[in-house]
Amino acid sequence: MSAVGDWLFVLEAKHALRELTAKYCYAVVDGDVDADVALFRDDARFHDGR
Repeated sequence: MSAVGDWLFVLEAKHALRELTAKYCYAVVDGDVDADVALFRDDARFHDGR
């Protein structure tokens, strides 16, 4: 990949992470569990850390 292609890939990845973070924050603040869960893969597992 070219230097420009690498740079574009990094910018797109950063943008995607910012979008994901914003969607997660809005879902948590709004108490929208369905929107929150939809941000994770279908095979994600949740635990309380114990």
